[in-house]
Amino acid sequence: ASVAMEVPKIPGVKPPAWWRALLLVAFNTTLRIGTLFSMRMEDIDWQQNRLVLPAERMKSQRPQIVYLNRAAITVLRSIRTNRELVFPWPQSNRRDFYTYLHRLETAAGIPKKDQFAMHVIRKTTASLIYGISPAAAQFALGHTTNDVTRKHYVDGGDLVARALDQLPQPSDVMPPIP
Repeated sequence: ASVAMEVPKIPGVKPPAWWRALLLVAFNTTLRIGTLFSMRMEDIDWQQNRLVLPAERMKSQRPQIVYLNRAAITVLRSIRTNRELVFPWPQSNRRDFYTYLHRLETAAGIPKKDQFAMHVIRKTTASLIYGISPAAAQFALGHTTNDVTRKHYVDGGDLVARALDQLPQPSDVMPPIP
């Protein structure tokens, strides 16, 4: 087993479940790593399937409601215990976190050149949501304008490629040229 899977040590939560929950919640919410690490169990509204995050824990200094889809709420329930922080990182600093994350990626067979930081997950999800609804991406990221979302988070090339792949082709509707 990977050394990365031995931490963090949280009573009642196995490290693989913690990592899975962290990565899936990051992917399904677009939350920044700092917000994830400061998220409290009391922030989770289990009945409404959402997070209610106070302004002081948000980069924007504005409160944010984050809706939790089925995948996110399921993994959160799987690591639910009687503790304050949802994703406590008891190791000494954020650099340690990335050391363990990269060890985990290596153990998963991800080549070093393709390994990622948590912000890449945020950007990837933002681009996927933007392809469905630009307004939803803006709200998910907690941005006040769509310009910030589009400029810093959306992979325009990928959006164009997906749109082009969906275009009907003249060969589908026109007879072949003799």
